[in-house]
This record gives sequence, structure tokens and C-alpha cells, in this order.
Amino acid sequence: FDAEDKPVIEKHFECAARILSQKGDTLWVQWNKQAQDNLVYYAGRDVTAIKEQQKALQHREKQLSQAEILGRMGHWRWVLGEDSIEWSQEIYRIFGVTKGEFDATLDTMNEMVHSNDIDRVNQALQRAIIEENDYDVEFSLTRPDGEERFIRSEGRCSRNEDGEVVALFGIMQDMTERMLYERELKNAKDAAERAYAAKTQFLANMSHELRTPLNAIIGFSEMMEQQLLGPLGNEKYVDYIGGIRESGEHLLDLISDILDMSKIEAGKYELALEELNIHKIVQLATHMIEGRANDAKVTIELDTSEDAEIKLVADRRGLLQIVLNLLSNAVKFSKQGGKIDAQCIAENDHVLLKII
Repeated sequence: FDAEDKPVIEKHFECAARILSQKGDTLWVQWNKQAQDNLVYYAGRDVTAIKEQQKALQHREKQLSQAEILGRMGHWRWVLGEDSIEWSQEIYRIFGVTKGEFDATLDTMNEMVHSNDIDRVNQALQRAIIEENDYDVEFSLTRPDGEERFIRSEGRCSRNEDGEVVALFGIMQDMTERMLYERELKNAKDAAERAYAAKTQFLANMSHELRTPLNAIIGFSEMMEQQLLGPLGNEKYVDYIGGIRESGEHLLDLISDILDMSKIEAGKYELALEELNIHKIVQLATHMIEGRANDAKVTIELDTSEDAEIKLVADRRGLLQIVLNLLSNAVKFSKQGGKIDAQCIAENDHVLLKII
């Protein structure tokens, strides 16, 4: 109404409204009103298909937006010659800025790109335009909040009807988590290599430090066992000296195996097979463990004879270590005054070794 309370009729008016047809269908109608000479004209146009297309487009855009959030990637488009770049909502999030408050241009993007990467990013764009080819580039940026992000960008050329490149479009993906994970892996690899080098150096030093006194022990034991400088005065001493030499030689073999890095890295022990008398192996192991058994007040009895002949093909050091381990555990877990029986029995097609 005007100042004189007369109705005011707008000359032109447009709106969209839903109507219910005679068949019961809901239709969208675009209404256009035109007023002229105290007459009002209305024209209605069925826009239901357009509305459905718009709704489907909005649904696809929502799905795309959700997929970009899950993939931490967004799409972009840059028309050659223009300053502004079209960004999807996810790219704004990746760059840590808000759509509407941030003007996405090449200059504003370069302000956040790391100084070491700016030239590489711009060269990739220029090369794609000149060579009319796809491109991909990785770069880092510092967001307004100070957080550093690692980005992978892939682009393709958009051409007009004449086949000329008129724009570039593509995606940007936030690769920060992957890059940080790869950096941690590299740091762990470097630390492992340093530890391996230190271990190798340590074992090399230990090889020298351990073998030198052991060789002296073995050498002097052999001299005393042969009584080169005169009799020892007691036959039992000769027996003990033999045990010292045998233990030293066995320990030297063990150290050689432990310090052999090639065997450790290969994860296997190479057997040196030979024909052995298992009775003698058990006797040697018993002799080597006898001192520990005496300290524990445990006796070891062998059910074997010196002339017994039970032969088998085996690795001498490995077989001796097996018997030593069994006897050592038997001594460790036997009470004072206890007795350990060692038996070696030849069966039809195998040898039975018992440590009781």
C-alpha cells in the first residue's frame, strides 16, 4: 500500500513454487508475473526436471566433498592469464584458510609455499603449458597457523575447440602423514645402520681381545700337558691341564662362530661334518663340566667305557655343545648330593643319549 492506502502492484515478479497436479504428482513451477494497465499476467513453466537435476548435482557435489575429505585431497582449476585459482573446499582446509576470507591466487599460494619449492612449482606449471602435457610436483608449505604440510599436486591441460591449452586443472593431496612416516622410517634405518656399524666394530675388537688370551691359555696348557719343562709331580694335574686345553679350544670355537658376522647375517650355522665317537664326546663334556659339578656337590656317572665304539657323522663343536648344555642344566637343577647319570646307547638305526 502507498501513502494513500492504495495497493501497490509490482510490475514484475518471479518465484518458484510446488503444485499438486490432478494426477497427484508434485511439480515445481517457475512463475513469472507482469503487471500492466491494471491487469496482472501470470506465466507458469514446469521446472521439475531442472530442480531434480539441481538436486542430483548437489548430491554428487556433497559426495565428492566427502570423498575429498577422506582422501585429504581437493580439486582446482586455473584459467591461463587469470590471477585467481578455483579451489574446492578441501584445498582451503589443507592450506589452513577459510573460503571467502582468503583470495586464492598464484601469488597468495606462493606466499605459503616453501621458498625452496616455489621455483620448482612454477616451472612445473610453465612446462605443462609449453609442452601441453600433464604434470605432477611435490612441495611443502607453511600454513598461517605455522604448521608445515607436504603437498602432492597433479594437473592436466584443458583445451578449447581449436585444441589450444586454455586452462590447467587437477588435484592437490595432503601427504603430510605419509611424509612424516617415511621420515621416521629413514631415521630408524639410519639409526639401525649406525648400530650395525657399531656392533661390527665392537665384535671386531672383541675378536682380538678374546682370542689373544685364549690362545695363550691353550698354548701354555699344551706345554704343561706335554711336560716340556719337567714332570708336574701328580698325574691328576696332567688330567686337569688336558681339561683346561680342551675347554679353551671349545671356547675359541664358540667365539669364532659368534664373531663370524656372515653366519649371523645368514641366520644359519654351517656344519663341519666328520665321523665321531660319541662316547669320547660325552667323556670330554663330562670332563669339562666336572669342576662345576664338584662345586655344586653333584656327582656325574658315565655308563660308558673307553673302548666303546659308537660312531656317527656329526659336527663336533655342535654335538659337544648339545651335551654340555644338557649336563650344565642337570648340574644347575640338581640338589646337593645328587647324582647325574649319562648314558649312550646304540640302537638299530640311531643313537640314544640320556642325561638323567
